[in-house]
Amino acid sequence: MKYSKGFMGVGVIIAIIVALGVGGGVVYYATKTPTPSSNIEENNYPPQANQNSTIPPTTTNTQTTTSTKTPVTRTLKDETANWTTYRNDQYGIEFRHPADWKSRVLKEGNIDDIVQVFSPESYSLALKGDTAGQTDQFAVRILYNKSYESSLEGKNITFAGKNAIDGGWQNSAMGGSPLRIIKILIDPLVTIEMSAQSSNTKAIEEKILSTFKFTAQNVSNPTASWKTYTGTQYGFSIQYPAGTQISDVDISGGRSIFFTTSQGIVMVRVVTQAWNNGVLSSPPNCNDTASGADRTNTNINGVNFLTFNMSKDMSGMNSPASATEYCAIRNGVAYKLITKVGYTSGSSNGLDLDKNPTLNSMVASFKLN
Repeated sequence: MKYSKGFMGVGVIIAIIVALGVGGGVVYYATKTPTPSSNIEENNYPPQANQNSTIPPTTTNTQTTTSTKTPVTRTLKDETANWTTYRNDQYGIEFRHPADWKSRVLKEGNIDDIVQVFSPESYSLALKGDTAGQTDQFAVRILYNKSYESSLEGKNITFAGKNAIDGGWQNSAMGGSPLRIIKILIDPLVTIEMSAQSSNTKAIEEKILSTFKFTAQNVSNPTASWKTYTGTQYGFSIQYPAGTQISDVDISGGRSIFFTTSQGIVMVRVVTQAWNNGVLSSPPNCNDTASGADRTNTNINGVNFLTFNMSKDMSGMNSPASATEYCAIRNGVAYKLITKVGYTSGSSNGLDLDKNPTLNSMVASFKLN
């Protein structure tokens, strides 16, 4: 019996050891079995059955969990934020361009002003006059002389809050860079002209275009920076813009001062004697150069000026012009202001081209002392 009790005790101990070993193996196996990763989609294809076996259908208990996700707000990066801002209060325009693109302003006589922005490579060529039509350029043209307006076919759009025509990107007829022109139907006429040699620069210019806007023009005092010409001998003064060429000429019976600006010509003619049958003898009057013309009255700084349309008188056979004369008599002297803008024959009826903002402001600044 002692042996039996001892044997039974040993058996119990052996059973406990075996149980512990089996349990440990289970735990070890569980810890070594890989868990599927959460960012890998689960393969949902059904298991392939053995040809000689039948796989009973399986039932899956699915538990639906509803979770609330906080929406993520993403802020798009403004690629033009660090670009240079070009602003011109005279023209009332503003846009941004890459910092390494260079700008300049061209004034083509009395026709238009052009703001040009070039890529670095095109700018160096433009300074040499060696572009040959191959340029990366964003240009804004302000057209004062409508006789030089060219037609444009395209879509009617609204651009920068204004009615416009978009010609879209077109291949250049002269083999130059592809062009896109947008004509903005305001007064004075504004056109945006883009040329690009590659898709990359085309994308840049499209972004420049997206930043374009009109601003309030500095019209409160447009002559603030103008200079003043004083005719001491004849007692008058007139203001003129920067860049004006002045020529003072003696004439029979008086004097003429020509002010040639980018927008046209203003001539101040001071007449002390008038021609009468080829003789300088009669007192000056306002009928010698515009007899029979339609007349109106214009008050310029308190002085009444007879106003004549002088387009026919000031035009040559091949050099038509739009012109107006303002005439007043003061102390036996005739003061005549003549505004004149030439244009290409057949391109315009010539009406009122000389009544542009620059020439109008010059006439309005004329004073008799």
